[in-house]
Amino acid sequence: MAVGCLRTKLRLGLSNNVLATLFSFSNKRTVGRILESARQALVEDFVPKHLGFGHISRKEILQNHTRPLAKHLLTGGLARHDISKMRRLSTSYMEFLKDASSIQYDDDDNDDDDNDDDDNNDDDNDDDDNDDDDNDMDDDEETHDQT
Repeated sequence: MAVGCLRTKLRLGLSNNVLATLFSFSNKRTVGRILESARQALVEDFVPKHLGFGHISRKEILQNHTRPLAKHLLTGGLARHDISKMRRLSTSYMEFLKDASSIQYDDDDNDDDDNDDDDNNDDDNDDDDNDDDDNDMDDDEETHDQT
């Protein structure tokens, strides 16, 4: 009954007066004493047997609570030289990332701007061609006017 009262207190956050009513205790001081005794019993008996690393061995963790890849790595699946190779690869990869992040892309930006200017010049030339066509039409009109 005491552990149930403690769980209700922790879960719902009810006052001791409300707990006294729910569990049919005489007053809130009785509830306080019951909660304290339940807490003390949990700390002394339950916690050491079921929580923390004191209640379980490394061997039991590896056998019952570890995935196959982790078992392979933790139980000596990698030889000493393999670990040094992994460390070397990791260091090389980090240096590669560092070098890649320091690359500047200013030259590419300038090339794009030059291409944009060329495109604009082509448009200007197209407009000039259209202007010539307009002039040709004007010449035709003048010829018709003279006849």
